[in-house]
Amino acid sequence: MNIENKYPVMIFRNEYDGKVYYKMGLSKKGIDGKYINGTIPCRFNKALSVDDKTKIYLKNAWLDFYNVEVEKNGKKYKETRYQIFINECEEVEETINKSNSEIVREVVEDDPFKEFSKENEDDLNMELPF
Repeated sequence: MNIENKYPVMIFRNEYDGKVYYKMGLSKKGIDGKYINGTIPCRFNKALSVDDKTKIYLKNAWLDFYNVEVEKNGKKYKETRYQIFINECEEVEETINKSNSEIVREVVEDDPFKEFSKENEDDLNMELPF
């Protein structure tokens, strides 16, 4: 099951026993109009590492699960636990920087006033009549 989201999500990073654990912050609007916040465990591609409280855009992610053996009241059974596997993402700041550089590049390449300044060079040397 692939996950698509056009809004950024915040990632919370925790280190415990030499391992890194991640949770994704979620929020939704409740019936009363107030926001309800929660988290869901997530895991990243081995090539990715994200700092605590980083906002990211999900580019390629899906719902994943694993089974754990749990003991309750002397009985052992398997419990399924769900997580989001994030294969590809982009930090919000990185996205903003890319957008800004593309806009600057576009403006520099397509300067609409470039020809206008050349046409009016003679007018700059002209003396005013008063």
